[in-house]
Amino acid sequence: MAPTRRNYLSPADVRGLPLGVWVESGPYTRSEWLARGVAGAAGRAAHLRVNDRSYLAVYEARSGAMWRLETTGKGAHHGLVADGTADSFADAKVAVRVALTERFPDAARAVDGGVSAPVAPQHGWVRLPGGRDDRTEGRVFDERVTVMVSPGPGGRWQPWVTVDGASTQGPLTASAADAREVADAMARGQLMILAAATPDRANRMIAELTEAGSLTRDDLDRIVGTRLTDVDRMALRSPELPPGELVDLLSATGVVGPATVVAVLHHQGVDADTVAGLIPAIGLPVPDAIRELHHRWGMDRLDAGAHLAATPAELQQAGCTTVEMLRAAPREILRRLDTREHTWEVAAHTLEIAGYPTGDVIRQLAAHAPTPETFAAGVNAIETDPTVAFATAARNATVADLVALSERYGMSPTATADVLVTACAPPAVTAAVTLERCDGDTAAAVEACRAVMDPDMTYRALAGEPVVAELTALRADGDATEIDEYALLREALGGPVSDTRGLSPSTDEGLRAALNAPSTGTAGLEVDRDGRE
Repeated sequence: MAPTRRNYLSPADVRGLPLGVWVESGPYTRSEWLARGVAGAAGRAAHLRVNDRSYLAVYEARSGAMWRLETTGKGAHHGLVADGTADSFADAKVAVRVALTERFPDAARAVDGGVSAPVAPQHGWVRLPGGRDDRTEGRVFDERVTVMVSPGPGGRWQPWVTVDGASTQGPLTASAADAREVADAMARGQLMILAAATPDRANRMIAELTEAGSLTRDDLDRIVGTRLTDVDRMALRSPELPPGELVDLLSATGVVGPATVVAVLHHQGVDADTVAGLIPAIGLPVPDAIRELHHRWGMDRLDAGAHLAATPAELQQAGCTTVEMLRAAPREILRRLDTREHTWEVAAHTLEIAGYPTGDVIRQLAAHAPTPETFAAGVNAIETDPTVAFATAARNATVADLVALSERYGMSPTATADVLVTACAPPAVTAAVTLERCDGDTAAAVEACRAVMDPDMTYRALAGEPVVAELTALRADGDATEIDEYALLREALGGPVSDTRGLSPSTDEGLRAALNAPSTGTAGLEVDRDGRE
């Protein structure tokens, strides 16, 4: 289309439409319509040809529908005679016919807008208003090939095929159904002849035959075989041809697109894993390949992405859901979330739906939540028991996160200190969190920790001195039963081994003796953190 034109269909497109019949297409997304040059459309479209140059167009939009009265003729309108909007797709069809009637009443009377024919991909048989008999039917395959059936002599029916304006009559048949079948066969034969010489026709016809489930190797040979050598052409007709060689031959023709190659492989019964391995040779973009594997073979999108080494961006373009994206790449997704608490509550629930255990969800929140408040909101959304939550959070979250989590659960400073000690948090962390809950009052923090930590230990932890947690926590209200249990445990473990008395466990000799390891032949060897000598 020329840049100055405002109509969306070319003259060839208009000639390919049946006269006076609504032909529906789509639905397409907004971006797909933009790629076709149609701004504002989102969904289905319908076109009705009025005459050789003019047509009506209706497009679904995000809110309602829009209609256009267009022409391919010349004039100051540059192709757009009138346009408007309506509340629905059906209302838009009525509105555009009213606009046609007001401007061109004679043209409006010449068409019947009550007949519709969906495009799939060619629209079906429809009655021809201008035929010599009201039983005459026609079918448009594309802008060059059309067919027609009409009553013939002796009660028989005659099929016709028209290619570029030249009509050919087929054999007479006993019924209209037989005539339509013969006409369809004649049209497809002509389409194959045209496809052999025209690249875009060849690709489109192969795609249509695969979608219809009727593609054969002979069809492939007739459509693209002339573009191959005699040896390759014989191989193409062989049903024993391996999938990889079939891909190479189809690609060598230069006319079969990557998506069509995948459709052919699916039609030929090739399994999904084999097709995934052939995607680099086919040349299909990774997002499109994931969609094809999921749509045609039912392969999980994440499994398809793993086969193709897809990036998170490619998975998202392939249509992966939020749950699937969190399962595959939680870090990339969580880092893009905003700072609203509700967002992180939803994210925490979604991580659980994606299959993450509660502990793993808390670790992900601790690593990626942007604020302490969002961390606490997410944890509280999936775990109502603070003891369970702090058991994981104490080892992964910051002091500010733990303070916010304590406040989220409505815990007192004393209860916070108790649950942190129960979660085996370091004394420095317990003291720091308790101090924050006490608004920086050191004395109040020491008193809140008194039930689980020795005051001297709390002071040293708050002063930043290294403090080693004791084996048993001091409890002011501890009962004798707990003490007796620890006494029985110490008794069961027994006293220190006699040959380690007097040896410091910090020395090499003391460590070897404590582990009961032989000391001969190991002098001078050092062991690093990975266990290598």
